[in-house]
Amino acid sequence: MGKILAFDYGARRVGLAQSDPEAHIAFPLCVLPPEEVLDYVKAMVDTEEVSAFVVGLPCTLARQATDATKGARQLAAKLRAHFPQMPLYWIDERLTSRIAEDTLVRLYPKGKNKRRRIRQRGLDASTAALILQSHLAQSKA
Repeated sequence: MGKILAFDYGARRVGLAQSDPEAHIAFPLCVLPPEEVLDYVKAMVDTEEVSAFVVGLPCTLARQATDATKGARQLAAKLRAHFPQMPLYWIDERLTSRIAEDTLVRLYPKGKNKRRRIRQRGLDASTAALILQSHLAQSKA
């Protein structure tokens, strides 16, 4: 089948996650500046079997576009332009950052201040993993 890559777009950072080759479970992968994402994905597609992309669609609780929605759509357009044969799926990412943040705070409760602790643990990659796991669950249903 191949790995599925997921993206949590942000103006400063893009979180990436990948599935196992059988597309059962999602794993946080890395966090990159937006301008480095395409090169990273090109290198990954060249060296590993990738079967699809999943992009988190940022929107408000009322399902309205946000500032990040445009950036996520631009990222998806770049992925489609460079990998036209690759399926690309959208996932509603409402509240995924909050869920990932709460999870990381519970996992690493002691020590440094909360914001630094979360940043060091890769909030954006963890959010991308939640987005991907949501896609995997929907595709299995």
